[in-house]
Amino acid sequence: AGSSAGGMLSAIHGLNQ
Repeated sequence: AGSSAGGMLSAIHGLNQ
């Protein structure tokens, strides 16, 4: 679960930037 959450957060940050 932790890995999945980290990956999703990373993707969201990329879109925001």
